[in-house]
Amino acid sequence: MEITMPFTSYKLMRFFAIFGGLIGVIQSLAWLGLSITAVLGYYCNIDFAGTAANYGSILQLTLYHMYFQGDCVPNQFPVIEFEAIQGLDLMTPMTVNIWMWVVLSFSAVWLFSSLTLIINVKKSNLKYANVFLYIWVLITFVISMIDLVLFIFFVLDYETLLSHSFSQSLNFAPVTSSVLLSAQVSAGIMFSVALRGYLLWAINLGVCLFLFTQTFKIYDYNKLAASGVTSNAYMNNAYKNDESPQGAISNTPIRGYETQTSHPWYNYLTADIPRARPSTMMRSSSVPGLEESFQKRMNTADAKVTTPTDVVIRNNNINSVPNRNSNANNLGYIQTPAPAFEAKPQLRSGILRNSRYQ
Repeated sequence: MEITMPFTSYKLMRFFAIFGGLIGVIQSLAWLGLSITAVLGYYCNIDFAGTAANYGSILQLTLYHMYFQGDCVPNQFPVIEFEAIQGLDLMTPMTVNIWMWVVLSFSAVWLFSSLTLIINVKKSNLKYANVFLYIWVLITFVISMIDLVLFIFFVLDYETLLSHSFSQSLNFAPVTSSVLLSAQVSAGIMFSVALRGYLLWAINLGVCLFLFTQTFKIYDYNKLAASGVTSNAYMNNAYKNDESPQGAISNTPIRGYETQTSHPWYNYLTADIPRARPSTMMRSSSVPGLEESFQKRMNTADAKVTTPTDVVIRNNNINSVPNRNSNANNLGYIQTPAPAFEAKPQLRSGILRNSRYQ
C-alpha cells in the first residue's frame, strides 16, 4: 500500500535508517576483518617472516604476545623477553579469543541486518521494514554493549600496567623498559579499538535509540493501515473520537462554536439603534436648550424601562404634559406617548415638525 507520507517523521526516520545501515555495513566488514585476524593469530597462522626484534617492532610484537598469541609460536617469531609483564592480572589470549569469536558472529549478523534494512525501508514495505528495524536495533545495541564491556576490560589492563610501572625503577634494562611501555600502549590501543574510536560507538548508540523510538510510530501506522486508514489524518490531534468501534478514524471536527439563531446575550431592548446626532437633525441651533433637551430624551430612551415610549415632537396648542422637559414646553413642543405595539417594542427617532425650521 503506497502512502504519500505515512507519518510526520517518516523522512527523518528513513534517512537515519539508511545512514545506520550504511555505517553498519562498513563497520561490520571492518570488524569482521579484525576479528578474523585475531582468531588466526591465536592459532599462530600469522607469518612473522622479515620481522626483527628492534625498537620499531617492539610494539607490534608486544601487542601480539599479550592478547593474541595462543599456546604456540608463529613462524619466525622473534625471541624477546617479556618477563616485565609476566604474572600480571591481564586478559589472557584465550579470553580475548573467545570475545573475538563473539564479535565475529555479531558482525556477520550485523552485516546481513544492515543490508536488509537498507533494502526494505520503503513506504510500500513498512510492515516488513519494522521487523528488520527491530532486528537491526537489537543487534546494534548488543554490539554496543559488547564494545563497552571490552573497553572496560582493556581499561583495567591499562591501569594494572600503569600501577606496575610506578613500582619499577629506571635502572631496568632497556628491553624490559621498552616492553613495559609497549604493553601500556597496547592496552590503550585495544580499549580505543574496542569502543570503535569513541565517535563511532556514540553514533551507533544514538542512531539505535532514535530508530527504536520510530518503531512505535511504524507499529501504530501499520495498525491503522490494516484497518483501512490510508491517510495521515490520525496524526492530527484536532479531531475527537480518534477510534471508532471498527478502528477507523472519525474526521468529525470539534464544534467549538455552535451556530445559534439567537444568542443568550442578545436583547432587542439594548440593540444598537442608529441615531443621528442632534446637530444633524436640527436645521438651526438658534433655539436655546433644544439640543440639551434632545440629548436628555435620548439618554432616557437608552435606559431599561418596562414600557418604552415613542417620542414624537409636535407643534400644536395642546397643554403641557406633566413630567416633561420644561425647555420643550416653553417652546411649544410637547411629548405624547406613542401607541402600544403588538410586536417587540422598538424606539424610533423623534420627528421634528416645526414650521420655523422647515
